[in-house]
Amino acid sequence: MRNRLCISGAILLLVASDALSFVRAQDASTAASPDQLTRSFAINLLRAINTAENDYRYHHNGVYAPWETLVTSPEFTTKGLPWAAKMDPQLAGIHLLPRPEILEGWALRLDLTSSGYDALLEYTADKASGYAAETDERGLIRECWTIR
Repeated sequence: MRNRLCISGAILLLVASDALSFVRAQDASTAASPDQLTRSFAINLLRAINTAENDYRYHHNGVYAPWETLVTSPEFTTKGLPWAAKMDPQLAGIHLLPRPEILEGWALRLDLTSSGYDALLEYTADKASGYAAETDERGLIRECWTIR
């Protein structure tokens, strides 16, 4: 009887240690690196801009908004940005400024044409990375890095 109890205890201890190491491995793999956080921030902010620009165009006679108008518009402040913040908590409660530096470490260039727009969001906090992301009226988002 005592032998069975020892074996059962050893098996239980082995199973528990395997489960604990599995949980630790999951936690380590889900921790985002600074590069991943930067990229996520840029992509989700551009998604918010795309959402707001399309809503603005639909509600304002077919025109896209310049950044100075868009950043304070209900299409951005109550729809685009809150939606993006659900995807990336870094965007929750941020206060964006007029261009070019819309947030410390981030510069935006938003060019409007008669039929569309181009937005380039550049990560200026780390000049060595040369990271930027861009989008347009089609909602496509591209990432790019400086070629050295």
